[in-house]
Order: sequence, then structure tokens, then C-alpha cells
Amino acid sequence: MIEPTDETAPTDLLYHYTDARAVLNILRTGVFWASEVLFLNDAQEILFGRDYLVQQLQKLAAGLHPNMENADNDPRIVMKSAAQSSIQVLNSLESNPNQSRVFVTCFCENGDLLSQWRSYGLGGYSIGVNPLALQHLSFDEWELPSGLGKDFYKNPVPELHSVRYVHSVDDTLVNTAMLERIIPPDIAASQNRRIAEAQWQSLYELARIKHTAFSQEQESRVIFVVRTGEAFDEKGKEINTTPPVGFRDTPTTIVPYIRLKVADRAEAFVKVIVGPSPYQELRIEALKRVLREFALRDVVVAGSSTAYRG
Repeated sequence: MIEPTDETAPTDLLYHYTDARAVLNILRTGVFWASEVLFLNDAQEILFGRDYLVQQLQKLAAGLHPNMENADNDPRIVMKSAAQSSIQVLNSLESNPNQSRVFVTCFCENGDLLSQWRSYGLGGYSIGVNPLALQHLSFDEWELPSGLGKDFYKNPVPELHSVRYVHSVDDTLVNTAMLERIIPPDIAASQNRRIAEAQWQSLYELARIKHTAFSQEQESRVIFVVRTGEAFDEKGKEINTTPPVGFRDTPTTIVPYIRLKVADRAEAFVKVIVGPSPYQELRIEALKRVLREFALRDVVVAGSSTAYRG
């Protein structure tokens, strides 16, 4: 039985829209491809809201006046360094994209959405996934090495979040709660670790924000921020902390991705909706045979009710 790990994550079925080739691969392997956000269709991915967040971090840093005579016991020193380092990372997202890489897999609350079917023509599918399964994703054929040094930030894991849609970014969004998630006032970790975690958290926050123009999607997304730079174990040996990156082609570009896997396909996959097409009955029957072959007999198959002819 899958247990929840995040009370703020979505609880209703979430749908992943895809084409015939991908639906076969996902159902067979339980693996989703998480794409790097800078290569997605929305040109403002993680950039929307960035400038305002930088301003608020600058104000936070300017308001911290650590006691240098008692530096070892004053958390404001670490807080100020963490804020300044996060600002540097956020300001270099375009000029140095390899410094911080953010990957996402996208899901919708609605499994029969006309705008999504239009994206996949007359051959689309939407996979209904138990959201609890998306809180327990692992990396396919890769694990974070053990024995990391004390300055390494907490083990990075893919996180499921609902997207927040806003017309403009202001202090109702970038508020005290968000800033405290990035720079906690009760810092107890070492300075190097706290700085790394602040950089990582600021990118998670931005990856959860989209303009209201995309609100029809009612999106939730699994987000993973890749740690870049050097990492060492407790003996000083360098460790690779980046999962394998693959590449897929699209009509406009080549998109980097990482592979995220569900723990149990039978518990993760609940329903598949076959998109509108002139051959919908045939496609439904074919999918039922696929599910029997893949030992997913309990997955419900339904046809789209959308009157779309392409």
C-alpha cells in the first residue's frame, strides 16, 4: 500500500497526456521522462517570477546584520550567504544554464481536456495515475551514492506539487512563507550545506509558478533539481550526483530528460483515456489487450467524450 509523504500534494487522480509510443513504454516499464524546463514550450518556465524573488532575497540579505564577533553562533551569517548565493544562481539561469538544471513531468487534473488532445492530434492517450505513487518515484537504473559528506545537502528527491497560476508576481506569492522555505530562520546545518539547499529550494519554488494563461491545464508536476558542481564523500572522494540524462526529439528542438520510475505499476496506474479519433473503438480494444499483456488488468479504459475531429 502506498503511503502519502506530503499533505500538500494533490489527492485526486492525475493524468499524463502522451502519444501511442510513449503510452506503451510507460505502461510496460513504469518510467516517466522528466524534461528539462528550459526546453519546454512555455518560454517563461522558472523565469516567470524570478526577478521578483531576487528582489525579495536582496531585501532579506540587506536586512541581516550578523555579529561578526560571535560568528560561530550567529545564524544570520549563514542566512546572508545563502540568500546571496541563491541570487547568483537565479540571475545566471540563462547565461549559465548548466549550473542548475530543473526537470519536470507534467500531469493534469482533467483527463479529457480538449487543449491537450489538440497537442497530440488524433492519437493521444491520458494515463490516470494515483498521486500517491508520484510521491514515491525513484530514478530508473540509478541511485544517489551513499557515504556523502556532511556538507552535502539532504538527498535530492523528485517532489510532486500543484502549480500555482498567477497573472503577476508580487508579495502575495513571494511571501514570508516562501522565503522561509528557501532561507529558514532556524538554520542548524553547516554553511556549505545550507547554501546548497537554498539554491535548490529557490528553483523548486519557481518551477511551481506559471502564468494564468496556462491555467486551463490545472497542472501538477513532479519536480527534480539536479545538483551540479563537485560533491565528495566523507573520505574526500569525488561522487557523481547527477542521474543519467537522455535526449528526445521534438518538432522544434532536442529536449534533455531524466527517467523517473514508479514503485509499483499496478498501484500507480488506475485509468487510461483513449483520445478522440475515427478509430476510437479499435484503439480501446487494442489498449485493453496491451494492459492484459502487461499484467495491468485492473486498469480502467475509457474513450474520450470530446467531440474533436482533428
